[in-house]
Amino acid sequence: MGFLSRLLFGLYADILPVAPLLHQRGTRILVGARDRHRGQTAVANLKREGFAIRYVQIDLIELATIAAATADIKEQEGRLDVLINNTSITSSGDLTPGAANSKPSDAPSKLIHTDFDS
Repeated sequence: MGFLSRLLFGLYADILPVAPLLHQRGTRILVGARDRHRGQTAVANLKREGFAIRYVQIDLIELATIAAATADIKEQEGRLDVLINNTSITSSGDLTPGAANSKPSDAPSKLIHTDFDS
């Protein structure tokens, strides 16, 4: 059986604890990030440790990058088995890094509904 493909979204620090567990289970890891430099840096560091991993350019608020990532994954992997999404939204619409850390009290409910009602 070939690799299972998992696409991870999130910061490099968030990927570090998950990547070894997935690697031990024969998983090819796809790191999705809008910041090409940070995504490629994360991938390069983990490749040096022997991980089956590659970078996929994607910004979840840009439809064109979602379509391109979908085509890339379909062509290169054939399928995507698991999606681990460690991104969030802000109620203010502020997409700057760190903005999600200052949430109003109803934000947890909005985040859950974003993930599960979509």
